[in-house]
Amino acid sequence: MPSLSKAQRRFGAALVAFLVLLLGWWSYGQIARKARPRAVQLADTVGAKFPFYYRWLESPVATRKFKIPKSVVAKAGQAYQDHCGRRIKAAGELVRLGTNAWPAVPTLIGLLDRKDHECSFAAASVLARISAPSHPLWPEFAKPLKGNSKPVFILRYLIFGRNSYLRAYDAAHRRFAIAALGAIGPAAAAAYPELMEFFKYGEDQEMRGLALHAAARIDTGKTLPLLKDTLKNEAEWPQVSASAAMTLAEVAPDDPETRKLLRAALQDSRSLARIGAGRALWRLKAPASEVLPVMTDLLNHKLVSIRKAALAGIVEMGSAALPSRADLERMTKDENEAIRNLAESALRSF
Repeated sequence: MPSLSKAQRRFGAALVAFLVLLLGWWSYGQIARKARPRAVQLADTVGAKFPFYYRWLESPVATRKFKIPKSVVAKAGQAYQDHCGRRIKAAGELVRLGTNAWPAVPTLIGLLDRKDHECSFAAASVLARISAPSHPLWPEFAKPLKGNSKPVFILRYLIFGRNSYLRAYDAAHRRFAIAALGAIGPAAAAAYPELMEFFKYGEDQEMRGLALHAAARIDTGKTLPLLKDTLKNEAEWPQVSASAAMTLAEVAPDDPETRKLLRAALQDSRSLARIGAGRALWRLKAPASEVLPVMTDLLNHKLVSIRKAALAGIVEMGSAALPSRADLERMTKDENEAIRNLAESALRSF
C-alpha cells in the first residue's frame, strides 16, 4: 500500500484536530447547559423561537409565491400550538418558583425586546409575578434596558391594558412596568403621559411614587417642578413625598434648591417624608450627624412600617450609624420579625 504524502498527512492531522475540538466544544456545551439553573433553562424555553417552517409559512414570501399544501399548514399549526404550550408551562413553573426564579431575571429581561410579542409579554409577566424589581441587583440587571425603546409598547400596555380575560393587569404587573420604564429612561418618552396620569389619578400610593420616579428619569426637566411641589406639599401622601425626596436627590443632585428642600423636609410633620428626606441627603453625602437623629428618633414609632423604613435608612448608612448601636440592639428584640432581621443587618454592618 503506497504511503501517504506529506500534504495528506498534514490534512489528516488537521482534520483529526478539528474533530477533537468540535467534540470538545459540543461536550462543553452539554455540560454547561445541564449546569445552568433550572430557572434559566425555563426562561430559555419561554424565549425559544418558533420552528423554522412555521416562521417561513407566516412570511410574505411563502404566502405570496407558493400554494402551501394543507398537510404543511396543519403541521405548522400543530407546531405553533405545541410551542405555545411549552412556553406557557415554562412560564407557569417560573412563577411557582417565586423568588427562586431570580437567577432567570437577566435572561427574561433580554427577551423583552423580541419581535415575537407573545414571547415578550410572557417574559414581562413572569418578571412582574416574581417581583424582579425587588431583587437586590435589579439596578444592575436593568442596565440593558437603558435607551432601549423596543419594550416600551409592552410595558405601556401592562399599565392600562387588559389581559386575555379582559381584566386589567394587577398591581404586580403595573409595578414592574413602571420600574422598567424608569430604567429605560428618555427612550421611553412615549410612556410619559401614562405615568403622569397614573401619578395624578392612581389610588395606590406606592405606585404613584414609582410613577413619579420613572417620569423623572424619562424627562427630568419636565418633571422637576412637580417633584419640588410634591415634596413641599404636606397634604400629599407621605409615601409619595418620600419617593419625591429620593428621586429629587437622584435626578437633580446639583440643583440649587435640592438640598434646601430636603433639609426643610427633615422637619416635616409626616414620619415617612422625614425618612425619605434623610435618606436622600445621605445619598448626597450629607454628614451623619444631620441624618442619623431623624432615623433614630423614629425607631420608637408605633407603626411597623415606620420603624422598618427608619431601619432601612440606618442599614444604608452602614458604619456611619454606629452611635445608634444601643437602639439597634434593642430593636433585635422587636415583636416584628422583619424589624429584628433589619436590626441585625445594621449591627453586622458595623
